[in-house]
Amino acid sequence: NELGTIYGSTSVKVLGGEVTNNVYGGGKGGYESNSVIGTFVRDQVEVVIGDSASGYTPIIDGSVYGGSALGTVNGSENSSTVSTNETLVTVNKGIITNVFGGGQGDSSKKAYVLGNITVTINDGTITNVFGGNDKNGTPNGDIYVYINNGNITSTYGGGNETSAKETNVYLNGGSSNKIFGGSNISGVVNTSNVEINAGISDSVYGGNNQGGTTGDTNVYVNGGDINFVYGGGEKTSVTENTNVTLNGEVNNVFGGSNLEGS
Repeated sequence: NELGTIYGSTSVKVLGGEVTNNVYGGGKGGYESNSVIGTFVRDQVEVVIGDSASGYTPIIDGSVYGGSALGTVNGSENSSTVSTNETLVTVNKGIITNVFGGGQGDSSKKAYVLGNITVTINDGTITNVFGGNDKNGTPNGDIYVYINNGNITSTYGGGNETSAKETNVYLNGGSSNKIFGGSNISGVVNTSNVEINAGISDSVYGGNNQGGTTGDTNVYVNGGDINFVYGGGEKTSVTENTNVTLNGEVNNVFGGSNLEGS
């Protein structure tokens, strides 16, 4: 809960029923002092929502987090080094408000994810999918988001109000109305990569949504049913370069951002 280390891995599986708040792969508490250092999961973290072979459909009214509420995963102490342990979030089915590959954080405490993050959506009805953290903290490693099926309103390679180093988003099937290589409300994403191979999306952005910035953005369209492609963001700037590569059919392509940004 508030304090302690798991000297191994964690596996959380929600295969049915309803969770009225949140699901976390890690612990709750974060750093308070030298004597209250928070919670740690040293090794791999795995969160699985739903079983495609089951007749039960889990409902998550809040958010699913691969990481902790305020603590650390993929290590037994906080570090800027990328851990060899990973955080894995897989959704096979379910009705979910938000899915985060990273942790939560709050206004004063960071949630630490020390390794790479992989989010895989195989099916489900989800409002938002984020590769990174929610309110505070930048994952140490790279982020990978695979959309293989399901119905998603918005997908972000980065976080909600947080930064990320390198993000990679793959649309291989299903639908996501909007796809952003970067983050949502705020945060700096160094490099974003978005690859569309199949599936449906109205708007695909290399950059962020409402705030923050992205460094280099790369958007590749190899297939799928896509209306708009933007190398930049919705209302945000790209500080380095945008690159859009088309090997498929798109209705409208813009190298820059949509409503605002440079």
